[in-house]
Amino acid sequence: KKEKEIIREVLSNADVVLSTNIGAADPLVRRIGCFDLVIIDEAGQAIEPSCWIPILQGKRCILAGDQRQLAPVVLSREAMQGGLAMSLLERASSLHNELLTTKLTTQYRMHDSIASWASNEMYDGFLKSSPSVASHLLADYPFIKETWITRCAFLLLDTRMPYGSLNIDCEEHLDPAGTGSFYNNGEADVVSQHVLNLVQCGVSPTAIAVQSPYIAQVQLLRDRLEDYPEASGVEVSTIDSFQGREADAVVISMVRSNTLGAVGFLGDNRRMNVAITRARRHVALVCDSSTICNNAFLARLLRHIRQHGQVRHVEPGSFGGDSGLGYTPPALPSIS
Repeated sequence: KKEKEIIREVLSNADVVLSTNIGAADPLVRRIGCFDLVIIDEAGQAIEPSCWIPILQGKRCILAGDQRQLAPVVLSREAMQGGLAMSLLERASSLHNELLTTKLTTQYRMHDSIASWASNEMYDGFLKSSPSVASHLLADYPFIKETWITRCAFLLLDTRMPYGSLNIDCEEHLDPAGTGSFYNNGEADVVSQHVLNLVQCGVSPTAIAVQSPYIAQVQLLRDRLEDYPEASGVEVSTIDSFQGREADAVVISMVRSNTLGAVGFLGDNRRMNVAITRARRHVALVCDSSTICNNAFLARLLRHIRQHGQVRHVEPGSFGGDSGLGYTPPALPSIS
């Protein structure tokens, strides 16, 4: 009882109260009374009913988020058909000829070669880069060794064999645990080696984020990186769980590699937008381009990297040198 009284006193005297949408339903929060302003961050990922819990406790409301990033997670097909998959942010932004919407068009996070892809692909060309970040690279840090990797903002590590053949060491596999998820041993090796190359160049492990859309690959990557003490501190997560966050260097394992050209939900442009725009100074995309390019959206991504970044052909165990100089430029047909 005394603890609740202390919490109530702290909350009643606070200028700002932080909570989740559901947490705003706590009686201790509700007893505070009406708030002058309610701000819901990452509103594009919240289901609408959860947003109304805090909204109804305030005089005004600001929904902050990006409807071009991940939508609310809705597992029920019936609920999805009923409109629950559309966030309140997305619905409100379409009302009254967008008079309720203010668009933020300058980004202060990432190198322009990364941001320009997102701008052209997701934001109709309106997203611009602040001069303070437009050209920043890993190599600009005084404690990081200058190599072609640390001077590269957008990198494609392509597991496809020269001239387009499928690399059998980098084929996808279905999780035997029956989760329906996929994993790729060869890509896990490539990702691990690239992470080690970054660390050897002086990049702090805590400044590196490794992402994959598949939970089976996330677990494999965690297990693989645990074998390297020097990589301790590297965060490995699904793309979905990393929304709203950022890192100096991001490595993405796409996993899918098959003769059918099947990409699954890799073709979800919102998910890929989140994955790539987490990076500030360096993003490395590890994939089999012969599979990925069968999707038009992903083919445009690969083409952008070829035009504005660098492409290297890689094989598991083929890396050499303390800064990854064993990568070889690929002999690949053009991606159209």
